[in-house]
Amino acid sequence: MFNFIEENLSPGEVLLHRAQLHWVVMLPTFALSLLILFCGLWWAWLENLPIVAFLCVSFVCALLLWKRIKMLSFEFGITNRRIIYKKGVLSLDTDELFIGRVESLYVHQDIGGRLLNYGIVTVRGVGSSWEPFPMISDPLKLKFCIHEELAAQSKAQQENQGGMA
Repeated sequence: MFNFIEENLSPGEVLLHRAQLHWVVMLPTFALSLLILFCGLWWAWLENLPIVAFLCVSFVCALLLWKRIKMLSFEFGITNRRIIYKKGVLSLDTDELFIGRVESLYVHQDIGGRLLNYGIVTVRGVGSSWEPFPMISDPLKLKFCIHEELAAQSKAQQENQGGMA
């Protein structure tokens, strides 16, 4: 369920880097959970309603579990041949781009992103555009990995052309 990329590698294809969502993605859910817990437990205490306390705690646990599963269902990987993206558990969205078709990479990090090492990564292929991938953990490492593989493929292509001449 959470290793889509490994399960869909072609023969001879090697996973070079796996990107994941940064923990900052969970912050709004944590804030909402704390607010629900505070208000619900306070109301339950004032009105002496233990069922409300139970329902609040159950709802918050379900909310946090849902967000964590959603976070873990995001996969973004770089192989020696492709960039593969997958998100979803019940409904599935996948996309891939061959490394040789990468035209440009764009990384955006605001102040929070620079301090906590997350950012938005956009990979643009020849003749196409991918949606930006927000809150990727260590986006500069991801960019470096793609550039490194592009350079390796370019060098191999030059050596093959030099050997044929």
